[in-house]
Amino acid sequence: MLFITASFLGIATGMMRSAFCVSLVAVLLVATFALAALVFPGPPSYLGLLVAVLGYNFGIVSLVAGAAFARRSSAA
Repeated sequence: MLFITASFLGIATGMMRSAFCVSLVAVLLVATFALAALVFPGPPSYLGLLVAVLGYNFGIVSLVAGAAFARRSSAA
């Protein structure tokens, strides 16, 4: 579920077509993890952060690949 949510964040951020928004959401993703690690007792799960970052990147890459495929198929 974390991967899917992060993928949707990547798609929504990529649709804004702003490098500032893409980097801001990436920083907020890591900041949210850091805040949760500070507030909650026990060791944090770095695997969850890795899954979220990979999902975010997957969302951005899938948006760019989908746009390239749509442009290529409409030109033919």
